[in-house]
Amino acid sequence: MPKEVDPAHPEIATSEALALRLSRQYLDRRAPRDKLVYVAREIGGVQAQSTSEAYIGLLARMEGLSASDIDRALLDERVLIRTWAMRQTVHLLPSDEFPSYMAALNPVYLRHHQTLIRKGLDEQTIEKAVDAAQEELASGPLTRKELIDRIPSVLIKKVLELPYPWNDLLGLFKDPYALGKFCFGPPHGQETTFVRVDKWLPSLPHAPAPHKAEEHLLQRYLCSFGPATISDFAHWSGFTESYAQTILSRIKNRASEVSVGSTKMLIHESDLDDLRRPTFSPPVRLLPSFDAYLLGYQDKSPLLDKEHYQAVFRKSAQVARTIIEDGRVTATWSGHRKGKTLMVHVAPFGSLSRSGTDGITIEADTLARFLGMQKAEVQIE
Repeated sequence: MPKEVDPAHPEIATSEALALRLSRQYLDRRAPRDKLVYVAREIGGVQAQSTSEAYIGLLARMEGLSASDIDRALLDERVLIRTWAMRQTVHLLPSDEFPSYMAALNPVYLRHHQTLIRKGLDEQTIEKAVDAAQEELASGPLTRKELIDRIPSVLIKKVLELPYPWNDLLGLFKDPYALGKFCFGPPHGQETTFVRVDKWLPSLPHAPAPHKAEEHLLQRYLCSFGPATISDFAHWSGFTESYAQTILSRIKNRASEVSVGSTKMLIHESDLDDLRRPTFSPPVRLLPSFDAYLLGYQDKSPLLDKEHYQAVFRKSAQVARTIIEDGRVTATWSGHRKGKTLMVHVAPFGSLSRSGTDGITIEADTLARFLGMQKAEVQIE
């Protein structure tokens, strides 16, 4: 029988919280391949510093997906957009939600602007350089080098002379004056290109008022990542915790508190009924580096034992590819091509169950087919 939940103050086990998180992230069952934009919307965007890793993240959540499906959504239909979003990092977002995300995240990017000013840029240089980039991109996509070469040297020189990591063209694109004006365009060989949003997506809806966009972002987070704390939301979005608290105060009637062990967490009011569902054993999944399931929370302890933290979250802000079973990280993995075989190397954190090793083999074969290979060979350390 499902556990009875007190609607006034639900108490759930960590396993139940993880089951709900997996469900909201589409990691308990795969969605049909024609639901690509729907899934990107429901999971709160796809982390996409690396396009190939983003594709693996979507494969973990969708049935029968091909790389061409994602390419078509990004480059032909343009119903997905690759751009800077939460924490000033790159995400795939539904294009029709792009204006709302930008309106909500302005305070995050304002802090970046303040840093640029402290590091030596001035308002006039930032605005003139952004305007110059817009003018150069009016005729179509350009690579980073092409764009740097075309922006007046007196402007770009000031940017490139900043200390690392601000000495880059992308630092300008993360300034609030540029927010919403640029995104990533089609690849040029192995190089990334940039485009003007108003040229790439000329029929976007109008952005909502900032306070409405912020409230929508918090509700989206709770629906995609709950149960979670307001500290988790601040960590995911890039807001300060005090600013996140002010947003929460405006949607109190739509956020419900639950106890997960001894920790008070939040879920969206619409998820209360799902707490009554019986728990089950979710399948194994191979996740890419920087997957949102791991990056969506400040407190990683429900997902990952402390002694394995550095094996996943590595130096230089690198995040390993991981394997999850029952919602918890059980191993890291890497892969390389050997002829027509995908060689998958697994570094487990302990003894893997029979169902765990079987699940890894199934997932590795699924990934191999997605990458155009005939099979996978799994090697467990």
